[in-house]
Amino acid sequence: MLASKDQDASQNDANVINPQDQPGDTVSSLSWIPNTQYRYLAASSWDSKIRLYELAVQGYQKGLGLKSTFNIDDPALCTGWSEDCKTLFAGSINTKIYAYDVTTGQSAVVGQHEHGVRDVYWLPGMNVLASLSYDKTIKFWDLKSPQPAASFNLGYKVYCSDFMPPAIAVGLSDEKILIINLNNMQALQKTPLDYIDSPLGPTSQLTAIGFFTDGSGLGSASHDGRANLSQMSQDNNGRIKLNNIMTFKCHKVEQGTQTLYPVHGIGFHPKAKNFVYTAGGEGNIFFWDYQAKNKIVGFNYKNTPVTKTKMAPDGACLAYALGYDWAKGIEGYMSHKPKLCVHIMADNELMYSGK
Repeated sequence: MLASKDQDASQNDANVINPQDQPGDTVSSLSWIPNTQYRYLAASSWDSKIRLYELAVQGYQKGLGLKSTFNIDDPALCTGWSEDCKTLFAGSINTKIYAYDVTTGQSAVVGQHEHGVRDVYWLPGMNVLASLSYDKTIKFWDLKSPQPAASFNLGYKVYCSDFMPPAIAVGLSDEKILIINLNNMQALQKTPLDYIDSPLGPTSQLTAIGFFTDGSGLGSASHDGRANLSQMSQDNNGRIKLNNIMTFKCHKVEQGTQTLYPVHGIGFHPKAKNFVYTAGGEGNIFFWDYQAKNKIVGFNYKNTPVTKTKMAPDGACLAYALGYDWAKGIEGYMSHKPKLCVHIMADNELMYSGK
């Protein structure tokens, strides 16, 4: 089932209640609070702001209410929550890492890279923050010192990543993938590191990456409209291998000729083993059953790119941002207004029925 191109599927989802509370520019990251008793969603954007929303659902009424806004000096690229849900971390294009107390609104710079900070992750049980950057490094911070507790050169720029304890999957430039086992930090001192060649090939820049919900595999996506699903295994030397399940074109438009669009999101569902979603620059989100190798359902947003997505930790809802994805450079700036929405997941969207 695919929504008509004349309809905007976002109108059926939870929208920001007050239009003036929408992000002012393209959304760069979405982060759900780890405690699912609260439906708090953090959104960073290129207007140098981080907004914290609360999802409210009462019967058929649903909406996103703005709780607070944190301002930083330059565009924010990423966000991440502390384990106790009291602190929201953010990385900026200005190389700095910020920590915001969501109760008091106070902020502090807790780390810095040489180039923009692509992703930040609080590491439960380790009491440290991990940050990955376009400067080709991963750094670890204990927040008590302006100097990193550890820093490692990854050899390539970080384009995308995902975290599932105890591992971080990193999509790098030159179509390399690196799986970092936080229980074996010595592996980061190897030369060369145990890179995996992207299963999408040497000319397909990685745009999104994500662990299977059970941690047994990895999904990856590229700028040319394709995605790959692979099981992970280890060879006799302990190196991780990706064993292909399937590679498929997921975001394309057929108008005489076939046009492929960047995949800006890939993810899985904690309660459906074979479920995967992809989000693309042509303005669609698709839910797939990869065991059946079939599309479950599709949502069309009237050709507005889906720039970011994030499944809630319990799988109850999927947050997504619409807006300009910079595919046409500065010439297309603000050609699509930013919009933040949340889709409430339904049981019949988790598995292909064969119909």
